[in-house]
Amino acid sequence: MSHWEEKYRAKTIPWDRGAVSPALLGWIEDGALPPGRILIPGCGRGHEAVELARRGFQVTALDIAPTALAHLAEELSA
Repeated sequence: MSHWEEKYRAKTIPWDRGAVSPALLGWIEDGALPPGRILIPGCGRGHEAVELARRGFQVTALDIAPTALAHLAEELSA
């Protein structure tokens, strides 16, 4: 099991604020980041990926931790 997978399984992920980055929301709302195609390497639990998809972006999200990706898949199917 990878280091990152262990972190997600143990829920020791202090970098995950549990919501979309306020800076990203600001860029979208200011028009600095218009909808288009976007790649999110190291997407983690995918808060930003979900928000960007919701706003019409074509999102490709990648992560090495299956637990993080499973959370993202649940969010996208909800």
